[in-house]
Amino acid sequence: MKLGMIAEPKEESFVKAAERGLAFLEFCINVGSKADEFLSSVPELVKYSNQTNVGIGSVGRWGADRILPDGSLNDEEVNLSYKLIDAASELSCANFVCGCNYVESLSYYRNCQVAIQ
Repeated sequence: MKLGMIAEPKEESFVKAAERGLAFLEFCINVGSKADEFLSSVPELVKYSNQTNVGIGSVGRWGADRILPDGSLNDEEVNLSYKLIDAASELSCANFVCGCNYVESLSYYRNCQVAIQ
């Protein structure tokens, strides 16, 4: 079993994880986070990971409205998720986790269709 912790995407997090003998960090780039700042820091995060031998086990984004009230996709949010998935790949991270909002005015079936889309 590997143990890790949720942490801020910065050098100190890698150092603390290494000192604690942890194998990985999880980064939550949720709504309200500075996603652009995270995306631009990926090269430095790769360097810190390599220096400390602490991997990135998960990149996640929660709290986003991916489904709009009319049942269409929120293209801005979907495209940001694609960028975060690419960043996870650059970080040798195999897991991207996210949620999907539920739109009350749509049927359960339609919500599921759009979430899958």
